[in-house]
This record gives sequence, C-alpha cells and structure tokens, in this order.
Amino acid sequence: MDENWSQKVKRVGGFLVVTVGLVAVIAIAATAIVVARSSSSAVASIATGSFTMIGTVVGAYFGVKVGKDSGQEATEKVVEQAKASADQVAQHAKTTAILAASLDPNDADDALRKAGLI
Repeated sequence: MDENWSQKVKRVGGFLVVTVGLVAVIAIAATAIVVARSSSSAVASIATGSFTMIGTVVGAYFGVKVGKDSGQEATEKVVEQAKASADQVAQHAKTTAILAASLDPNDADDALRKAGLI
C-alpha cells in the first residue's frame, strides 16, 4: 500500500511541478511582452524563448514519463526513433553542406533572402 501511495505522490508531484513551472514561464513571458510591446524584436525574442522553454519542459517531462512507464521495450523503441531522426538530420546537414559548397558566392545573399534568413 505504501508503494502505491508513494508512486501516486511522485506522479502527481511531477505533474504539479511541471504545471507550476509552465504557468510561471507563461506569466513571466506575458508580463515581459506587455512591458516590451513597443519593440517588435523584443517581443519576438521573448515569445521565441518562451515557446522553446515550454517545449523543452513538456518534452522532457513526457519523455521521462514514457521511459519510466513503458519499460525497456518502449525505451528501446524511442532510442531507435531518436537514432533514425539523428541520421535524417545528419543526411540533411550533408545535403545542405553540398548545396552550399556548390553555390556561387555571388548568389549567396539572394539565396539567404529567399530562405528568409536575411
């Protein structure tokens, strides 16, 4: 009975900690956006940072939860998927490097503008 009770406390406690943290990040971001609303670049930076933080916290929470709840088989599946994703990212990076190396330096600024990077 104690083990079940402690597991419930851990589960609820972890969820509450994540929820309180997310509410705090959202409140800070909203306040900062209101204060900095005259500067669009500051608002964009705050929003970007906030969304990054929220995504990271939620992803980490559910990643750990899935790893603990599902056991070894699910963990191995997640690791395989992560490796496949990493392989895809590496392939895209290789392709991008090849394309960048073959780009005429005089056309680089135009390509960056089309990509929305400058």
